[in-house]
Amino acid sequence: MPAAARTGDPTSHGGLITTPPPGAAAAVATVLIGGLPAAVVGSLHVCPLPPHAALGPADVVLPSPAAAVGGAVLVGGLPAARAGDRTACGATILTGAQSVRIGGL
Repeated sequence: MPAAARTGDPTSHGGLITTPPPGAAAAVATVLIGGLPAAVVGSLHVCPLPPHAALGPADVVLPSPAAAVGGAVLVGGLPAARAGDRTACGATILTGAQSVRIGGL
């Protein structure tokens, strides 16, 4: 099972997962995983690669296949992000809280 992703976790493009979607920010910020706020589908990815940086706020964590088939853990009403999930620019979340696992396919 993949580790639960958090705000500040690195990605394969050298970026970081940052803020959750504006409408869910208050609810998501109250859920801490390993002392850091949870990352969710729609959390912003800040990518340092020049062509991807132009995506700006459109570069977000995408739903995983598990979320698509109803296997999602919800945080603030949104599916939790996990290590291995992808972002809009194609980066992969590299790490997460090893002590918190979220089921997968």
